[in-house]
Amino acid sequence: MDVCDDQAIAGMVDKIIEKFGGIDILVNNAGISFMNRTTGISRDEWNRVIGTNLTSVFVLSRAVGEKMIGNKSGNIINIASVFCKMVSNRSLHYCTLQGGDHSYDQSPGA
Repeated sequence: MDVCDDQAIAGMVDKIIEKFGGIDILVNNAGISFMNRTTGISRDEWNRVIGTNLTSVFVLSRAVGEKMIGNKSGNIINIASVFCKMVSNRSLHYCTLQGGDHSYDQSPGA
């Protein structure tokens, strides 16, 4: 499934709920990167990395979270990487999105 395709995501969520009756957990772990100097990154590469690694987290979490709220149950886990700290001069698009991909603790008392 293409995690950048809103319709594919909606269809997947509907199929899972139809087959299993609900969704208890979502793990956002999709990620891609292209090794390229900043001046060599194409607009398409930029959009694919940001779409897959960051926007998909929002779209999937929104689609699944809506169902979890309705069921008053569920957990969403977002997995990020420290890769950008190792090779930032060759992966600007990936490193940029890491700043936007930091999750925060929403548990009571946090």
